[in-house]
Amino acid sequence: MLFILVSVGAVYPIQVDGLVREYYTEEETILKRVLKKKIDCEFTIGNNREKDWSFTSLGDNLIIEADISSTEIIVFKAESRNGVELNIKDNILYHNETVVGPSLVISLYNPWELFGKKARLEGSIKIYHEYNTTVQTTKFDNVPGKVWTIWWMPFVF
Repeated sequence: MLFILVSVGAVYPIQVDGLVREYYTEEETILKRVLKKKIDCEFTIGNNREKDWSFTSLGDNLIIEADISSTEIIVFKAESRNGVELNIKDNILYHNETVVGPSLVISLYNPWELFGKKARLEGSIKIYHEYNTTVQTTKFDNVPGKVWTIWWMPFVF
């Protein structure tokens, strides 16, 4: 019986002044980037040949990430509704560009003519849709209030 009284007395709860969490929600505007298309460029383009892709319904604000290496000089072209946005001629293409959507035409062209060599490509082209969206987040503040604690804790700390 004494053991029970001592055990209960050791953990008897009381209310004291302290800090409690007060939760609230807040709307935030965040920038989202969603991968819409990925073109794997693991192929060969013959001399004076072209590979092209046409996409629609991608979104209004697009980001093109090109990371391509080639054994020969190639022409990388991107056209949107504003016309030709990119026209790069090189054998190593590492480029980011923001263009206007929602449609896009991407083309890779090997400009070598009659006695040219085939271009062996490696890498990829990624097309992202970037937009702002509003999300609700839950946050909290620590405000003064009553908290429960063991009776002897205020004396120790």
